[in-house]
Amino acid sequence: MIDPNHYVVKYKTLSTDDESELLEEVIPTIEVHPVLPHRDGTMSEHGFGLYDIVDVYANDGWWFGCISAMIGEEYYVYFPSTEDNIAYPSHVLSFHQEWFKCECLPDINLCM
Repeated sequence: MIDPNHYVVKYKTLSTDDESELLEEVIPTIEVHPVLPHRDGTMSEHGFGLYDIVDVYANDGWWFGCISAMIGEEYYVYFPSTEDNIAYPSHVLSFHQEWFKCECLPDINLCM
C-alpha cells in the first residue's frame, strides 16, 4: 500500500508493453479485491445453471455476466455492459462475487 487510497499491484499474467517484465501499476484501493477462491469453491456440484451470475477470465482479466444458455460443454455468457453473448468452457468461469470492505457479498440481481 502506498497510502490509504492506493496499492502497487504486480501482475502474475500481464507483462509490460515490451514484454520484458511483469506489469506493475498503482491501483485505487476500491479496485483491489482478494484473490478468487480455489476453483472447487467457485462451482456447485452440478456446475453452473441458466441465469447464474458469473465472472469470466478472458482477455487478461475477469469480466462479469450471466449464463444465457448451455450447449454441450459450453456456457454462453451475456455481458450487459457490451451486450455480447459469448461461449466459454467451465474452467474459465467462477460464480460472481461483490466485495465490500473485504467481505464477499453474493450479487444476485445483475441479470434480473
